[in-house]
Amino acid sequence: MSTNTSKKNDSLGFINKISRKVRFLKHRGTLFHKTPRKIRQKKILRTRRAWRRAFFILRPRVLHRFRRFDKYKNQNLNAEPVGYESFSGHKQEIQALKPPQKKLSFSENYHRFFRIVRYVSNKRKLYKKQLKITRKKSKRKTFRIFFYLFRTGKLFKIDYEAIRVFLDRNYSFLGKTKYFIIFINSTVIYLLAYLFIYLAKGFATALAANSYLIQTILYYYDVDFLIRSGDWTPDMIQVVFSAGPFIAFFICLISVVIFANTTYENWPVRLFVLWVMCHSYVQFFGELMLGALLSKGFGWVIAYLFYFDTSKMVISLFGFICLISAGLGLTRYVLYSGNIYFNKLDKNNRMPFIISQIFLPFIIGTAIIIWIKQPKITQLEVVVAISMILLMLPATIRARFFGNMYFDEEPKKIKVMWPWLLAALLLIPAFRFIFGMGIRI
Repeated sequence: MSTNTSKKNDSLGFINKISRKVRFLKHRGTLFHKTPRKIRQKKILRTRRAWRRAFFILRPRVLHRFRRFDKYKNQNLNAEPVGYESFSGHKQEIQALKPPQKKLSFSENYHRFFRIVRYVSNKRKLYKKQLKITRKKSKRKTFRIFFYLFRTGKLFKIDYEAIRVFLDRNYSFLGKTKYFIIFINSTVIYLLAYLFIYLAKGFATALAANSYLIQTILYYYDVDFLIRSGDWTPDMIQVVFSAGPFIAFFICLISVVIFANTTYENWPVRLFVLWVMCHSYVQFFGELMLGALLSKGFGWVIAYLFYFDTSKMVISLFGFICLISAGLGLTRYVLYSGNIYFNKLDKNNRMPFIISQIFLPFIIGTAIIIWIKQPKITQLEVVVAISMILLMLPATIRARFFGNMYFDEEPKKIKVMWPWLLAALLLIPAFRFIFGMGIRI
């Protein structure tokens, strides 16, 4: 019995093995084929794709298209070659295809123009309709906001707490002693630098006039030339009225070199050099820009050199671009002047320092200058002094995006620069009194 049962079990195991093998081959698709079903399907798809492409190319429409393209190539070749191609050492001329030029009839041109006009008009109507819808929505939104404020009693109620929080967050530095001291020091040095540049320009203009035997009187508001208007010559005008701006530009170059070589020093005189650089740059390019427009000061030289208004406008635009570009480059120099007061400039003290160091001194200092020179200040001098905003505003805005700056670790104290303050208190009244009577040169 045992031998019979073992034989039966062996036969059943063999049959099960064969059935599993057949099931596996059938499932894989290789029972009657050597390759699997997926590979066979890919081959079939490739052959079908090749046959479909061949049938597509052999269609009459496609053959007609190829014939038409060959005809176009043969008919529309230029007479002259436009280049060469090299094939195995031989040069073959390549000629450019000349695109066909179809001449449209009058009716076709008319219909094309009509379609363009209709498209533009429909687009304009659609734009107007959308604009009306957006305006209505904005009006409704505004009305709902006012109605809500009126209903809740907040329309005429001022939120003083929110205003106080806003001022404390953005302008609280104005009440701090250290920034007020920085503002006072910078304003005083701003005024002294302006006096230095004004006197340098005035004396340079007077000396240039003396070279033509023209006597001058230097006032606090202008230079008076003791010559009749009919005795001026073009050479005199070009030399005399350009001497002051060019001296200012020369002083600007010197101050840039001095400031760049003393970048890492914390001398207070560096602030004076910085303001001298700003004033001298504005006295050249600001007077170049506005003098050309007003035909005053340096504008007389431009008027005698260029007789057309287009040239004057180009020169004014050039002066405007130079002021804006210099303002963007001035930011780094202004931040370097922070080592006079701080060991580092970060996001907490960078903008308060910039506003206290350059922006507010420019506004208050310009107002003081205009007030000192009243009532005989000239229009050109007012607009040139105000044009420094083109230098200060880009520098202030760009400073917001600078990273942290670290200076020396030596402890520093922010204190009033008394020598500069006393010099300003003495020199400004003396300047007004002495040059109010006039100095003859």
